[in-house]
Amino acid sequence: MNTTGWLSGIALAVMSLVGCDEDAMHEALNLQHDLLSADFAEGDESFVTADEAHARLETDDGTYRMTAKQPLDAPISSYGWFSRTAYNVHSDVTVVRVSSSDAIVGVMCLDGDTSPENGYGFWISTKGDGYLLLKVVDGDYSEVIASVEDAQPLHDGQRIGIRCTDGSVVGVLDGDPVVDSSDHSFDRFNAVNLVWGSQTAGDFVEYDDLVAVVPE
Repeated sequence: MNTTGWLSGIALAVMSLVGCDEDAMHEALNLQHDLLSADFAEGDESFVTADEAHARLETDDGTYRMTAKQPLDAPISSYGWFSRTAYNVHSDVTVVRVSSSDAIVGVMCLDGDTSPENGYGFWISTKGDGYLLLKVVDGDYSEVIASVEDAQPLHDGQRIGIRCTDGSVVGVLDGDPVVDSSDHSFDRFNAVNLVWGSQTAGDFVEYDDLVAVVPE
């Protein structure tokens, strides 16, 4: 993967982790295998909305939009709590629209008490620099556990996902595995994170149809 410019620091930190009320999420979801389902329609509070100095997070016409209000030194992340803690998780989300051809999108399976701080992430360069699998320890995003260079650029409408199961971590694009690793550092997860990073103010990503389940 190209490590020049801002991409060289994407694993160092994630700015402003925010999430919704855990009790409300637990009340809303009660199926045994369904951990979280979000269509971001009106009234969907799976993920928080916020307007901060560096970024704006909002639901917009049935999507979850993350906008960089200023150049981001590190990607931003927003999380939704699962209905319960799980030990094997499949999480997928559709990237409806990306305004930049030089940015980062991603999805993560994490665990934590007041905020998710431990687990794994799958990040994609929209311009085709490659794929990353990250291990997150106490909120530190600095450890890359697998990477693939010279991937195809991400297109609007593609579906990205992460599989965290029995010590295996797999990044998935449109249902197909594209990068994988073995790591037994974490075996429980209670949240999914959506990631966005761009060095251009005004750039945004729109996510939709997020599903996190326990695989059968």
